[in-house]
Amino acid sequence: MRLSKRLVWQAENNSWTEMLANTQITHDLTLSNPTEAFDLSGYQEDILAALSHPEALLYNPSPLGLLKTREFLAEVLEIPGGISPCQILLTTSTSEAYSLLFKLLCDPGDEVLVPVPSYPLFEYLAKLENVRIVPYRLEYTHGKGYDIDFSSIEKSISPKTKALVYVHPNNPTGTGASLQEIATLNSLTTSSSLAIIVDEVFSDYWVRRPSSIPSSWWGLVDGPLFVLGGLSKSLLLPQMKLAWTLFHAPSTDLPALTKAIELLGDTYLSPSLPIQLALPSWWKLKPGLTSMVIKRLNENLALLHSLLENSPCRVQTSHGGWSAVIEIPRILSEEDITHHLGKRGVKIYPGYFFDFENEGHLVVSLLTPPASLKSGISILLEVLEEEISKT
Repeated sequence: MRLSKRLVWQAENNSWTEMLANTQITHDLTLSNPTEAFDLSGYQEDILAALSHPEALLYNPSPLGLLKTREFLAEVLEIPGGISPCQILLTTSTSEAYSLLFKLLCDPGDEVLVPVPSYPLFEYLAKLENVRIVPYRLEYTHGKGYDIDFSSIEKSISPKTKALVYVHPNNPTGTGASLQEIATLNSLTTSSSLAIIVDEVFSDYWVRRPSSIPSSWWGLVDGPLFVLGGLSKSLLLPQMKLAWTLFHAPSTDLPALTKAIELLGDTYLSPSLPIQLALPSWWKLKPGLTSMVIKRLNENLALLHSLLENSPCRVQTSHGGWSAVIEIPRILSEEDITHHLGKRGVKIYPGYFFDFENEGHLVVSLLTPPASLKSGISILLEVLEEEISKT
């Protein structure tokens, strides 16, 4: 059978995957599924009860999503300057939102700029839409975080470039863009007629955000702007499948943009009605859920800094999100160190999964139960000490 060339990434398992398949993992430092990382049984009754809304028995399609749900989001989302429900699109996930935005903004063969290091999903989503991903650099400064390398953006813009993606805070680096960077990027994208897509799914978890970094990009960009969020992170409900995209454009362009987005939304009508109706009830649980996650994030960050304080490793500066990046001495490749750890029951991400430009990075999930994180990092330090002693 002949399959689409858009599936060209299909390949055999890499060595990391093969190693895990033959390993007994006792300390999973990659755990980012909130339904596994936390005991949510205390919320079970409220979560399930919200799905029993009588209106769920009626089919009431809407291109942008159920109006009352969009009106609710317009009220409760902390949007600087507010937002109209008519500028909110509901989808089943942010992955689907990316796919729709690539359809909206790009023709086959067009290009979208994405940051590196960052989450590797963009390439797969873009290929499915026949869109080419072009990376731009984020440059690390210890004590500050990752800054946008604007020269790499300028060099990457071509006649085929249609949009730029930024993740705020980034996954996995946990850093955000400053007001000055956003202003510079606003000027650059406006002059180049580019849209900006900002993924703010982790924006509820700014645990160490400097005042120079805004909580959201909304209201800070003049040209076409799309801001993504969803239940997966905001309410720890990845299985319930609902996300939102806030969209903005200059007043002269907004009617045409809205019409195009409505056409896309009407073509798929993907969000489930029971989920949309349940959102207001679930939102009441948000303060407790957010507090629980932030407590875990702060506890694990403090633990990492304590464990690595007098070691050859260090935790990179971050501002929020669910991950932490650890710099390690380059005595072994990332592949070798993750294999050594795997043999001792520790699962951890190598930096090359996220396109770090240099070796010497490991990524851990800050949702990991602290006891497991402590044990896993202790084993990491043991392995490094053994390798250092050999040199």
